[in-house]
Amino acid sequence: MPFKLVLSSFAHQPYKLNTLPLILFGENPNGGLWFLYALFLIQLFTAKFANEKNLPLMIFLCPVILASLNAFTDLIGLDLYSISRAFVNAPFFILGLWFGKDFKNYMHILNNRIYIYIYVSFVVSEVLTLAGVMQLNSLCAITGILSVLIFTSRYQNRLLCLAGEYSMDIYVMHGIFMVMLRIPLWSILKINYYVCSVILFIGGVVLPVLVSHYIIRRSKLLKFLILGMR
Repeated sequence: MPFKLVLSSFAHQPYKLNTLPLILFGENPNGGLWFLYALFLIQLFTAKFANEKNLPLMIFLCPVILASLNAFTDLIGLDLYSISRAFVNAPFFILGLWFGKDFKNYMHILNNRIYIYIYVSFVVSEVLTLAGVMQLNSLCAITGILSVLIFTSRYQNRLLCLAGEYSMDIYVMHGIFMVMLRIPLWSILKINYYVCSVILFIGGVVLPVLVSHYIIRRSKLLKFLILGMR
């Protein structure tokens, strides 16, 4: 939060202090962390209501809850992005629980031909959605998840394992370092947009890993406060 406030004037969406109470509902000053709160709510929801027998029902129940929630927040004039996103993403989480029960059997079914179909479907649905031709967000999400799952299970290497090990570190801290790099590179030096984007991407991945490895993960307190690790 201190970093967000200090660098707020350089952000695309400066943080307003009068919205601070909404942090209790997942509206974090670091907007990119909405997914952590959404995932927290999803896990509470599935732990309380989901079991092996009713997983299909839970998948279809989430949109109903989402529609009811949106109607309620519209009625009181409050936009709770993280909470609404929780029920948008919950069906995919529950599908993962369902899929995970017979993970090995499903992976044997997914041969190279099926993988190509899945990957092509992902690319096509993403392009059509971004181009505004038709909204295929659900298809894009499912095929994208399967593409990553198949790729990482078949092509494991040291770099991918390292990225997986530090994925939370990168997710939590990448925004801070990208803003810190964008200020001198883009706002001051006016470096080419595409060159700047590449540098920001690399810095947003590499710097969190270095800081976490040499500082955060060596302190029990910092590791717990920033990464939630004991």
